[in-house]
Amino acid sequence: NVARIQTDQFRVALADNLHQLKNPVQALRTFGKLLDRKIAMNYVVNNSTDGGTGGRSGAIGNTPQLLELAENMMVQSERVVDLLQPMDSLVASLEQKEEEQKLQEEDYF
Repeated sequence: NVARIQTDQFRVALADNLHQLKNPVQALRTFGKLLDRKIAMNYVVNNSTDGGTGGRSGAIGNTPQLLELAENMMVQSERVVDLLQPMDSLVASLEQKEEEQKLQEEDYF
């Protein structure tokens, strides 16, 4: 019974910590996507309004580098999510084990 309580406490703590990690990672991924769209849209608008001459009237400087930065933010946030996936599986496994134990106890009594 003590082991089950400790396992449950571990599962809850792990699930909470994963949640705390995933929220900022998801925010970075979303920000990267929005940044990518905004930079690309500004680039297209500014290049079409200046006749394709590459003028700087309101254009964001170093657009290719900024696009690369936004893409890297998205790629790395996806990478972190992938690295956290085994822990998600562990939490799900612990939840399933806990449910099975509860069912066994109910059947026993």
